[in-house]
Amino acid sequence: MKPTSVPKRLAAFFIDYVILILLSFIVAFLFVEIFSPSSKTLYDSAKSFLDNTIQLIPGREPSMFAKLTGKFSFYLTHMKSGIIICGIVTLLYFVYFEQSKWQGTIGKQILKIKVKDSTNKRLSLSAATKRFLLFAAPALLFYFIVFFIYPQCLNIVNMNFHILKLKIDVPPPCMTLFITYTICYLIWFIPIFFTTKRSTFYDMLSKTQVKG
Repeated sequence: MKPTSVPKRLAAFFIDYVILILLSFIVAFLFVEIFSPSSKTLYDSAKSFLDNTIQLIPGREPSMFAKLTGKFSFYLTHMKSGIIICGIVTLLYFVYFEQSKWQGTIGKQILKIKVKDSTNKRLSLSAATKRFLLFAAPALLFYFIVFFIYPQCLNIVNMNFHILKLKIDVPPPCMTLFITYTICYLIWFIPIFFTTKRSTFYDMLSKTQVKG
């Protein structure tokens, strides 16, 4: 099998991204329904988020779908527990599938891509875990800083929707942090465009390869 092209890897990642959003929403739904009835703060925060972000038509109440989407969007992006749930779901998803007999996530399977070690063998559990942690390193560093140094950046985007207008306000320190995080991830992927094996930095550090 030859090294996977960049467009093919991006397509596989997009498929996985959509699947992970759905999985995270399901897990968050269960978590919120189990734990939030006793948490007035969560409901008050979610209501405030909805009031500020979902203004579809002046004088009309948002639909039930809009309310549910807004509630869980708030939970997944504005609460530490929601972010941690997303991280755990993503970790389990990538590690399970990449060390499995399929040797790849659902997105990779659809596009006939496999992740192998440096000897072209199936990844062990530890190798798959190491690969994911290296892939997620910029995000882990970003959220460590957000959780412990700039917690105000948990509410990184304050969006106000109007009929033909979308206003987005981001505090300057948070914008700087987010731009730095984005640049770090781009650097993490730069080698894929120049190496014969189409390897990223985390591929090389984890001694894995993507083929198909």
